[in-house]
Amino acid sequence: MIKHIVINGGGPTGLITYGVLKHLSQNKFFDSNNIETIYGTSIGGIFGVILALNYDWETLDDYILKRPWEKIFKIQPEDFFNLFYSKGLFSFSVVEGFLGKLFEAKDISLDITLKEFYEYTNIVHHFFTVKGDTLESIDISYKTFPDLSLIKALEMTTAFPIFCKPVFYEETCYIDGGLLNNYPVNKCLENEKCEKEEILGIKNTYPINTINLNEKMNLLEYLQTIFGKIINKLQKNHNTDDINIPNEVKCYCDKNITNYETWLNNLIESEKRKELVDYGINCAEQFLEYQKQLS
Repeated sequence: MIKHIVINGGGPTGLITYGVLKHLSQNKFFDSNNIETIYGTSIGGIFGVILALNYDWETLDDYILKRPWEKIFKIQPEDFFNLFYSKGLFSFSVVEGFLGKLFEAKDISLDITLKEFYEYTNIVHHFFTVKGDTLESIDISYKTFPDLSLIKALEMTTAFPIFCKPVFYEETCYIDGGLLNNYPVNKCLENEKCEKEEILGIKNTYPINTINLNEKMNLLEYLQTIFGKIINKLQKNHNTDDINIPNEVKCYCDKNITNYETWLNNLIESEKRKELVDYGINCAEQFLEYQKQLS
């Protein structure tokens, strides 16, 4: 029986995760009522929260596929000019904008704390972030930050450099957890002391920008390329490829999500969102077929 879910980060690949979760849930591979913990980094944390809200899949399809997300993930020309001071293209309102209506329909305050959200869902959420000053991976849950607001926790795990403004909490800077622990299956095993068969892992992989730096690049392209290479190096040094769990759905996204244009277009264009969700469903179908062959 699946009791724990681990979801990695990766911007638009969260839509692949959604397709996987939807198909596996509809085919009764896991029951949301049996889930005790969800470990999520960056966008993985956001979709873990969406799952815990316990909406029906038809409602979520309408919300995720049909809403005009270009109004939320909106970049104005002045945002590029302000980047020098703001330190990010997106403001803190992105997470709130993405989840706000889902919370409102359930009569959940946007100020709900991690402890209160645990009491509401009976699921322990673990979000991973990185301290900007020490490059230390931090596990955020109601046990470690009980009074931290859920929205702030999600901002801390999704604060990808350049895309999002860094998050400061109690005078400490936090950035996207995917830099050091993009797929926290190791932390799930360490914390829960559970059987590997009790974990459902959703691991989306994607190419990292390998373009060489050149003199024709503008500042944004230069920073994107540098950060892409740094992230690739950091993730290789902290990878969890040697940890094998039997219930792991692996999906390969061929889109370079470290490029802000690709990243943004795959979130705001409904057809591209549907492509990613459908691909996640396809990955889940292949996973279930493989499980059937093993049994």
